Amino acid sequence: MMVPMLSLQESYYGQTARLTELMTLCKTLLLDCDYDGGFSMEANLLIPLGVLTYRFRHRALRREAIDLLIRYPRREGLWDGKLSGKYCLWLADLEEERLEDEEYVPHDLATELASYEWDAITKLCTVSAYKKYADRGI
Repeated sequence: MMVPMLSLQESYYGQTARLTELMTLCKTLLLDCDYDGGFSMEANLLIPLGVLTYRFRHRALRREAIDLLIRYPRREGLWDGKLSGKYCLWLADLEEERLEDEEYVPHDLATELASYEWDAITKLCTVSAYKKYADRGI
């Protein structure tokens, strides 16, 4: 899946066909399997869906992957799908703010996690991110 490009994030822009196939496989596995309690010690679907939601900036595919993470809450090892889905939904909302009909979020508008605080007692996580703004005449 890695191709020689300028950066790790830019490498995903040229992989839409492969990542679409990955999304189709994940969706098929989630929709066609019996409910297994949503927990596994092994990494199964959360890491591939995490790549689609956190790194890949195709707006429609990313929203579909986020929907799967939230709709089918799973925990795999240390990964929590519902928490990841909500975090990536927040990031997607930030990045897509003021975009119109672009298929991809432009690379220069990608956000980065700045900090987070996790309160284990209240199970509340407070996150902040760096948001980039582009001069688009808006």
